[in-house]
Amino acid sequence: VTRANAFTYLAAGNITNVSPNAGQGTTLVTIDGNSLFGGGASVTQVTLSGIVAQVVGTPTNSRLVVRAAA
Repeated sequence: VTRANAFTYLAAGNITNVSPNAGQGTTLVTIDGNSLFGGGASVTQVTLSGIVAQVVGTPTNSRLVVRAAA
């Protein structure tokens, strides 16, 4: 049994810029790109070098600001 158009693959998000590219704990980091929510309605988690960062403000599908963990 099959059903046409029952599932749609979404393109992966694309990060175009991270600024600054280095810093200490509590540094604010801006991440720019396209489809950063990955087809969802919000951000679930952001990591910097494998460490969970705190989302600051109201993220959009094209820009996130996060605070690096201390």
